[in-house]
Amino acid sequence: MILNVSSELHVQMCRNAIILHISICDIAKNCIFCCAIRFFYIPLQQILILLYMETLFATSRELINRVSTAFVRDKHDEIDWNSRLVAILGSRGTGKTTMILQHIRLYDNTPQTLYVMADDFYFTTHRLVDLARQFMLQGGKHLYIDEIHKYPGWSTEIKNIYDMMPDLKVVYSGSSILDLEKGGADLSRRKLEYTLPGLSFREYLNISQGWNLPRYTLEEILAGLVDFPYAEARPLQLFNQYLREGYFPFFQEDNYAMRLNGIIKQVVEDDGLLFEKNVTSDLQKKCFNTMKTIFKSVVFKDKSIISIFFKCILKYRILYEK
Repeated sequence: MILNVSSELHVQMCRNAIILHISICDIAKNCIFCCAIRFFYIPLQQILILLYMETLFATSRELINRVSTAFVRDKHDEIDWNSRLVAILGSRGTGKTTMILQHIRLYDNTPQTLYVMADDFYFTTHRLVDLARQFMLQGGKHLYIDEIHKYPGWSTEIKNIYDMMPDLKVVYSGSSILDLEKGGADLSRRKLEYTLPGLSFREYLNISQGWNLPRYTLEEILAGLVDFPYAEARPLQLFNQYLREGYFPFFQEDNYAMRLNGIIKQVVEDDGLLFEKNVTSDLQKKCFNTMKTIFKSVVFKDKSIISIFFKCILKYRILYEK
């Protein structure tokens, strides 16, 4: 059963009408309608839960079927997808969501699989652990949770899912490294953690040029055993392009510089506040402008800029390490 927009709206209207009627007739103990609702309250709740979950399944299927599998990151094959708990971390924009959806479409596209975004509207009234329990009761085996850091108290609930539901395998991803490291529950003994970096030069070439260059060891490169299409292009020229715009997979989209600028601002303004609560907006702006100056200049002698830079480093010391 696929729940469409009209039926979902109908369910919500019915639910609101029922709640309103019961609240109005709360004193009227002999109201036949209220008695019937109270008698069927538990089945009604279960039906609503199933209806809400069906919207998650519909969204999951749509995203999985829409993702392209023309190019899959090398990191995919290094991940033990059969582990009970897998954590995939990395900077914003490196392609974690795409890689997870590609894996599901290629290897795990069954009714026993569910992909959800942790900031989905569903979680405003439902807990993650309750979703996992209902999903498992319906035969679910693999739960993929994207952007887990956007869910408050995520680490405790992931720990509960791991401890209470041994037959359910969970894969989660996150972009805010500081928030993921500050998780309240200790998952170090339970999870396998992987970090997805940006594109390598070889991956960039395979995507941008349509090539299929294999991996080479350092020894093979030094021995000149690399099979590079020199007749079509020169590596140094392409490497300069890679340095300018090739690290993030969204280089294929328009306004690369604007997107990159947005990622940097989000890291400085949002992730920094997770570590240091007393960071002011003025300091954030100074940090951001200082980073721009550093990126544009190899050497600078302005003492005021140096002072601001070191103040930023003290406030964002862990963030800058990441």
